[in-house]
Amino acid sequence: MKYSHDKTRFSDRFYYKLALLALLAADKQHQVANPDRFSTVTARILWAIALVMLLNACAQVNTKPSMRPQPELTPAQINVLLGLRHWRNHHPQLALDRINIALEENPQLASAHNVAGMIYERLGQAALAEQHFKRALALDPNDPSGHNNYGKFLCNQGRLAQAEKQFLSAADHPHNSSPDVAYTNAGLCALRIPDLDRAAQYFTAALNKNPIMPTALFQTARISYEKGRYPQARRNLQQYLQVARHTPETLWLAVQIERALGNAALAQRYAQRLQNTFPHSKETHALFNSEAQLGYTRISPDQGSVQAGPDEVQVIATTGDPFKHTDWVRAQDPRDYTVQLFASQNELAMPYFREKYNLSGEMAYFPVRRGNATWYSLIWGRFDNRQEAEKAISQLPAVIREGAAQVRQFAGIQQELETQGMR
Repeated sequence: MKYSHDKTRFSDRFYYKLALLALLAADKQHQVANPDRFSTVTARILWAIALVMLLNACAQVNTKPSMRPQPELTPAQINVLLGLRHWRNHHPQLALDRINIALEENPQLASAHNVAGMIYERLGQAALAEQHFKRALALDPNDPSGHNNYGKFLCNQGRLAQAEKQFLSAADHPHNSSPDVAYTNAGLCALRIPDLDRAAQYFTAALNKNPIMPTALFQTARISYEKGRYPQARRNLQQYLQVARHTPETLWLAVQIERALGNAALAQRYAQRLQNTFPHSKETHALFNSEAQLGYTRISPDQGSVQAGPDEVQVIATTGDPFKHTDWVRAQDPRDYTVQLFASQNELAMPYFREKYNLSGEMAYFPVRRGNATWYSLIWGRFDNRQEAEKAISQLPAVIREGAAQVRQFAGIQQELETQGMR
């Protein structure tokens, strides 16, 4: 589950850019000289801003700025900032190197322990992560970002009641200028229980603090849909779209809401946008499965062809089995090639996919086990070499070409059937 880190305030963005300038300057200075000597007036100003903004941006909670003059940064604090830059750029090991240097320079620096906790969590070392989160709060129990980060860690570990306590400590702290973030994180954690009512209370609290918090707006819409309040869910989603753009999650929710309200045409427009914009997303995969279910529970196999309305997906029921199956796949020359078009956990998606894109020719699908789930892979055609298979892909509809279509050799498929196939 993604935790909230929405930032909409102009001042945050402005100072964050200044902070990046400070980081770049410091990194260069650190490589050529002793950072203790980096002490010009401009540097001191930028470092003060960097310390406040980057530490809080990393923690995803803003603290109210102090009007007192900021002291010049120590070497340990500089290394924390450099570590943060590596962490935000998804280089956790480089970040850890900097944080370890910072802790050698100052073992009592709470911010270094806080960042160390986040890094170790990302590296999958939960025990070390918790050790550093606890040490950070022991050194600075009044830091709302420390409570927020520790709360996220606890929630990810499934310790939901303890996580909730940490989020509320962050949200209720008088020096926290963005309590909406902590309330939103508490709501996201409550969804894991799942406790929709408690989650809704926290998202409402977040919106009372910040009415344009995108994550809280989206989750409120999702809860309204889950509770069957479809008009309210639509209104909540429209409020979200006033402050943020569509994502795969919001488009899929829009499809579900409009279907529930009986607006087939609008639901199909959202579905097409989801498929075209995010063809590889799990929400697009869920869309395929849902449309297959809708089509093939509506039409029985002996009804022949049924033409849908202009705003609906066309579903053509067929008699007989147009597909080859596992025995056919096993009998193919292992040196030949085929094109895998699609994979789904729903067997009904196979005929739906074929009819939706008006595909013809030899087609087969076969089941394999992946973890605890059964997946069905749809393949198309037999080709003497890879070049012929790639040419065939180029003639497919764009949505398939840009989606999951890939060339596979029968030898690999047959090996997969031997090791993971369903008997």
